[in-house]
Amino acid sequence: MKRWGTLLLAAAAALVLPGCARRPAQAVVYTNLILPDMEALLEGCGTAAQIKVFPSAYALEKALTQGDTPDVIVQSGLENTHYLTQGEYIAPHGLTLSGFSPGSAGSDWFALGGAPYVWLYDSAKVPALRSYFEVGGYAGQGVAMVDPLAQMYYHAGAMAFMGEDVFTSLWQELGQGELVLCESEERAAAQVCEGKCAIALTTYALAQAAVQQNPGLTYCIPDQKNGMAGAMTSSYVCMLGAGGKSPEQGNAVLQWLARADSEAWLVGEGLCPFALRDGADVPAVLPLQASPDAVETAKTRCGEILLEAMES
Repeated sequence: MKRWGTLLLAAAAALVLPGCARRPAQAVVYTNLILPDMEALLEGCGTAAQIKVFPSAYALEKALTQGDTPDVIVQSGLENTHYLTQGEYIAPHGLTLSGFSPGSAGSDWFALGGAPYVWLYDSAKVPALRSYFEVGGYAGQGVAMVDPLAQMYYHAGAMAFMGEDVFTSLWQELGQGELVLCESEERAAAQVCEGKCAIALTTYALAQAAVQQNPGLTYCIPDQKNGMAGAMTSSYVCMLGAGGKSPEQGNAVLQWLARADSEAWLVGEGLCPFALRDGADVPAVLPLQASPDAVETAKTRCGEILLEAMES
């Protein structure tokens, strides 16, 4: 009996003595942000994190379909987030998502940094471009962009706000004008820099670089006044996975990422063009995100309209 009593005391001591204590729970973070940057970003978070880096959003999503249950997901792209939140990757495998957006309780995700598409244009040829709606009026002077079917989420977002009739009319103008399809956003921006086109749809970062090198060029984020949805995509999207084993630690990581200084760090490292929170260099007016449901509804018809315009 004395022997069993000694064993029980030893077992109890193992539970309470510091040297025998269990390791604290870690938040499992899945991301396609390269590892050294994610480790640096989470430094000082106050909770341990086990970070698994994927080479692409697709690889991350594939892991989720195989039953993985991270506590936090940090990935690029609004469209990727839409697929996750709609359950195409999640629901069949028993993982649900919850989370928050700063200033908007109940959101399934929040954006970390802004990376919008913008209209880069030659101010000598285009006096003042302020809207997606206005581009058709300059179709004859050349409009360069990547194949719009490859940027479907952007254009479907525009259609969701403009309505089918206005969107169709605009693309008929573009189809009958000088629409130059390029293999990349870099090449589209170069068309304006080289004077071959008056307008290009390109990224915020490329437009900034072009304007610095060419004083006659400028750009705008459409639609500053109308809140046109498709004008903006987030650099990174963060979500809390409700199927993870350490939800409290996951929430602590998410709260840390949502801080303005955390996002400012990303901007300072060149990982995001600009921050969406206070305290960083943000464009004066930002367009609002589209409802993912509205964009998804518009995508099929949008594709038909774009094909007809390009074939005209």
